[in-house]
Amino acid sequence: KKNADLHIQHAITYSLVEIGNSKKTAHYLKDNSLPRLQRVSLRALDKMPEGALKPEMVVPLLKSPNLIIKEEAQRVISGRPQWKDQVLAVFNELTAKEELTNNDKQLIESIVVSLSEEKELHDAIHSIIIDPKSSVSAKVQLLTSVSFMEKLPTGLHETLKLSLQSSSAEIKGESIAITARFTSEESIIKILRSIAANVEESDAMRVASLEVIAKQDSSLQDTQFNYLTKIVQEQNSSPSLRSNASRALSWIKITANNKHQALALCKFIPKASPLQINHLIQPFIRSADNFNDPSFAKTINQVGIQLAEALAKVKDTIHLNELKLILEAFPESSKEARSELSELAKEDPLSDRTKREKLKSVLDSLESGNASRGRALFFSNRSTCSLCHRVDGKGGQLGPDLSKIGSIRKEQDLLEAIIFPSSTVVNGYENYIIQTIQGKTHLGIIQHESPNSIYISNASGIKELLMRKNIKSVTRSPISLMPAGFEKSLNNQELSDLIAFLESCK
Repeated sequence: KKNADLHIQHAITYSLVEIGNSKKTAHYLKDNSLPRLQRVSLRALDKMPEGALKPEMVVPLLKSPNLIIKEEAQRVISGRPQWKDQVLAVFNELTAKEELTNNDKQLIESIVVSLSEEKELHDAIHSIIIDPKSSVSAKVQLLTSVSFMEKLPTGLHETLKLSLQSSSAEIKGESIAITARFTSEESIIKILRSIAANVEESDAMRVASLEVIAKQDSSLQDTQFNYLTKIVQEQNSSPSLRSNASRALSWIKITANNKHQALALCKFIPKASPLQINHLIQPFIRSADNFNDPSFAKTINQVGIQLAEALAKVKDTIHLNELKLILEAFPESSKEARSELSELAKEDPLSDRTKREKLKSVLDSLESGNASRGRALFFSNRSTCSLCHRVDGKGGQLGPDLSKIGSIRKEQDLLEAIIFPSSTVVNGYENYIIQTIQGKTHLGIIQHESPNSIYISNASGIKELLMRKNIKSVTRSPISLMPAGFEKSLNNQELSDLIAFLESCK
């Protein structure tokens, strides 16, 4: 069963539909130990005549520990608007509770995602948020769930503004996290500027607000920049706060008007932690277009020289690919800067020789690929590609969307990403190691953050909610969540077909 590919699952589903025994098929929905059978039975029942599948059979699956089952249940509910009233009744019952269990929270999240385009849900959320009798726990969970929507509904903009001005730090924190997830209108950014400038607000709130501002404006005022750099350098501040402050700084772009900020970053880099360094070098990579301005050439060269001196002191903490991106950001006119940066970006022939030889060997063995077969392989359970990656709206969301990957990556780049996934990790999909004060270790991609909590998803597709008060350290792992050795599970033709399909995604 574990090796069953997509074609076999389709055949089983079709057979169950043809047999039409909804009662026996529904039996498998209750067994969480067999997620593949759960998925097949759910799909079969979904295709059977009306009445074979009832909302009370599907709603419990919204809190499945298996992400595939949860998303399949969300799809079924989203496609059955006639179930809306029953699902909203469950939603209202849950949000009326004073305290929510983890199962309650997962169920609320799944319902919000399933009915994300329904006005009735938006109205229900707004009513709960503005109701003083609703528990803080329910409001916080609702806001957390909203952040997992594909887009922020227009009907919730006013709700978000009110939440940002809440007297509850938890509600305000989750609201700021939502603004970080979606592009915000100016009226919302204005509220965030007010929070960031308010010295009576907590540092966590002010830093979170400044990250959204920097992300949207690609710039920070000097007072904002200085506040963040002070936190980055403050050894007594919590590691997570310092990391968040450095991440806020990562969104700025360097121009002729803020060159002093670029030089200041160069001074901070040698004193920063590895996680902070990864954030502090991003402005130089993001500013490649600005560096091509001829009137800016002399200043850029000076910035590059200062940056090279700073990076030389911490070279071992920066991935070679990052150093290459920094070098590429500086134009040919910055001769002295490029000369010093190119020395840092040189590959170590001894450590990289084996990788290059393997890549060349596999590349040379590739055959003429068939994109159609590659697409079938991509979405099959055998390859598991679509478990984490999406193409044209279909697939998982744990890894980067590959719908346009063929327009930005060539055959060799795609092959390298498959064979050596840790060599190049897309920003936003870094793997983190989180240790708690209880001694537990959690590994995964950070999907959502607020001043009080972190949501991570691991390779199994399971989401975990970690409270910041219980976190001891957050460290970026050098190892990608995508496992190495994937190419060994495919023969040359299959690998060639998969590459051909990815190249066709444009």
